[in-house]
Amino acid sequence: MADTLEYPYKVNVKKMGLLIPVIAGLAVLIVHLAMTNDRGLILFHAIHLGVENATIFYWGLSAVLGLAAGACLVAVITQLNAGDATVLRIADDGFTIPVGFFEKRMEFVRYSDITKLTMMSVQGQNYLVIRHMGGKISLQQQSMADEQSFLVASGTIMARCPHLKDKT
Repeated sequence: MADTLEYPYKVNVKKMGLLIPVIAGLAVLIVHLAMTNDRGLILFHAIHLGVENATIFYWGLSAVLGLAAGACLVAVITQLNAGDATVLRIADDGFTIPVGFFEKRMEFVRYSDITKLTMMSVQGQNYLVIRHMGGKISLQQQSMADEQSFLVASGTIMARCPHLKDKT
C-alpha cells in the first residue's frame, strides 16, 4: 500500500485576476466603438457590413466580452471560496480531483473504471485526458503548482492502471 499523494490543484487566481480588467477594458472599448460608429466594417476582406450592421456587430461583441469578464470573475470567486475542493488526492484505489468551473466539487475515479488515458500537449501545456465509466476528465498541468508535480501525478495515475498498458 502506497501513501496518498496530495497536490494543490486550482485555477491560477493571479493570472485570472489580471485577465478580468483586460477583457472588461476591451468590452468598454468596443462599447465606445458601437456608440460612436459612423461607418461600416469589412471583416477578412470578405464580409462587408454597413453602418447599422457594424453597430450591431460591435454591441454583440461587447456583450460577449462582458460575459467573458463576468465568467472570469465568477471563476476567481469560486476558486477563492472552494476550500478543500482544490486538492488532487491520489490513493491506492483511485483519485479525487476537483471539477467544475462555476461550482467546485470533487469527483472520485477508481483506477478499475478508467478505460483510456491520453497524454496531450496544447501550446506548451500538458493534459492527461482520462476516460472512465462515468465520463471524461482532464488533469491539467496549468492547474498544478509546476510541471514536475504534473509529471509525477500523471505518471502515478498511469502506473496504477496496469490494465491499460497496451491501450495508452
